[in-house]
Amino acid sequence: MRLSYYCKSCKKKNYLKLKASNRFDLQHKVGDTISRNCNSCGTLEKRHINRLEAEPEAYVIWVCIAAMLLLTGFFWYYGWIALISVAGPIWFYHDAHKSASYFNKTKIKR
Repeated sequence: MRLSYYCKSCKKKNYLKLKASNRFDLQHKVGDTISRNCNSCGTLEKRHINRLEAEPEAYVIWVCIAAMLLLTGFFWYYGWIALISVAGPIWFYHDAHKSASYFNKTKIKR
């Protein structure tokens, strides 16, 4: 899961290298606000934790697609294509989106 925010001055998306499963863990690690410089314009941005958004990592999507293709080729002979080669990667993809959605739904009282 990647945490991101938009810069107020240049409107570009910036990513943070912090890892947390929810906002409460993130607040415990860094406090109520995060101060970072924008990657494109260099402006110092001070953001409250509730202003951060989570999205699933891009590599999770690509790994799921690759696993689906490999498993389809492997199980083609056995006829279990729909059950194993599609259900497993979709489950991992859904889990990544569910954890990002959970992070975005929970907010901390100000």
